[in-house]
Amino acid sequence: MSKKTKLLDQVKESVESNKLAFEATKDQEASRLEVEGTKRLRNAKIIPIERIKPDPDQPRKTIDQVRLQELASSIKEHGVLQPISVEFVEDAKGGFYKIISGERRYQASLSIGLTEMPCIVQSDINASKRYAQQLIENLQREDLSPIDKASALLEYKERLGPESTWADVEKTVSISERRRQQFMALLNLPESLQKEIVATGRRPSQNQITEKHARALLLLNPFPEKQLDLFNLIKDSKESITGDEAIAKAKEIKGKKALHHFAVSYKNERELLEKLQEKVKELKALLAKK
Repeated sequence: MSKKTKLLDQVKESVESNKLAFEATKDQEASRLEVEGTKRLRNAKIIPIERIKPDPDQPRKTIDQVRLQELASSIKEHGVLQPISVEFVEDAKGGFYKIISGERRYQASLSIGLTEMPCIVQSDINASKRYAQQLIENLQREDLSPIDKASALLEYKERLGPESTWADVEKTVSISERRRQQFMALLNLPESLQKEIVATGRRPSQNQITEKHARALLLLNPFPEKQLDLFNLIKDSKESITGDEAIAKAKEIKGKKALHHFAVSYKNERELLEKLQEKVKELKALLAKK
């Protein structure tokens, strides 16, 4: 090899080496900029799904299967975009991770055969705080039954203890007094009607009982027969009855006064007048007692 060729090879090697060093420096700079000002999430873990279990005491008692299938399809396409929140629980088998929030994501992931999930592991969380977190997440969801929300609020107040107030509950779960009262009022409906109330997360089908329909039925609680008539009207009507229309009908029904009738027989006008005067005396005496 001539000196000239050897010199050219050395130059090429030096240029290539400098190029690689420059690229490495660029990568390091990009990496530095990427992490600058950020912190590692200490409790973030990828956990085998077989080690994750639902919380049997969580507020959500039912899951909309149609919405769950939609979520499963989304996870299959894009993955789990938001980690679920869990806590580690020791047991005789080595322990497991109990879900605090994110059971729908867990159930959807399980249904499509995922083997692991991104999780945020919380520690030193007491039962009351755990339930509060679950309740907050579920209250913010539109696909949870209003009755489940009401029952969960009531249970949380009981968990806080006998000295707790509704103001404590409202502050903890960030719900207004008026909204909390609306949920709680639904529990005054007959249980058979409570079961008919659907979540409002998706557009209700015709003849389904929404929360607004339920509020209309509440207006007729003192009149069970009329309440049932309105319920059947909403369920059986060929034309969809909106919640506002149902409330208007309930107010109309509630506002109607029952008509009282009495029969009177008479021989002549004088006798009729006397009997009417007697009836007026009876009514005055009745009103005086009220």
